[in-house]
Amino acid sequence: MTIDGRTDLQVLDRGAMTAQRYRDEVLEPIVRQYAGAVGEGFILMHDNARPYTERICAGNRYQQGIEVMAWQSRSPDLNPKEHLWDTYVFNYFNASYNKLLEKANRPICTPID
Repeated sequence: MTIDGRTDLQVLDRGAMTAQRYRDEVLEPIVRQYAGAVGEGFILMHDNARPYTERICAGNRYQQGIEVMAWQSRSPDLNPKEHLWDTYVFNYFNASYNKLLEKANRPICTPID
């Protein structure tokens, strides 16, 4: 998340996210490039899942000079990204529910005079 910029959505192949895979598919090609574009002051935020905190990834971030935000482990209630998903899901299902109500309130047949 940034204040004045955005990145494209990155979709990864299915499978378990390992530390090596995170380094090779996320840190190197995506985070490193974006950190370079943002410049000084870039801070990476992740949820402290095991693959992100393994030595191979921490060493890579250190070599690249990428700072990581201090974050309580496994704390989705403090993570603003999780609240965005809550809002999205609520709005999606609310809109779907309203469409169903509109259909339900329509007459099934028309009265004959």
